[in-house]
Amino acid sequence: MSGAVGLGVGAAVRGIADAPIVLWTAAAIGGLAVGTYLAVNLALAMRVIPAGRAGMYLGVLNVAETIPQVLAPAVAAGLLRVRSEGPPPTRE
Repeated sequence: MSGAVGLGVGAAVRGIADAPIVLWTAAAIGGLAVGTYLAVNLALAMRVIPAGRAGMYLGVLNVAETIPQVLAPAVAAGLLRVRSEGPPPTRE
């Protein structure tokens, strides 16, 4: 819960950022929130994973957390390319 709240606060602060220090503070808040979320996620996973198969399950968990981080920039770049129509016309 605290991870989600932290991400929300970080996003809200980024939305109103008018100076670099405010943006850096928002990034720090978001980073701490993600760290909190991932730590709790790992702790819960370790409680339910069978002891003899921890390596395989933690590997699957890592892949599930990493694939979106790898694919998101490529998808975003593709979306930006689709929407890009060149520079706006200039008025003279």
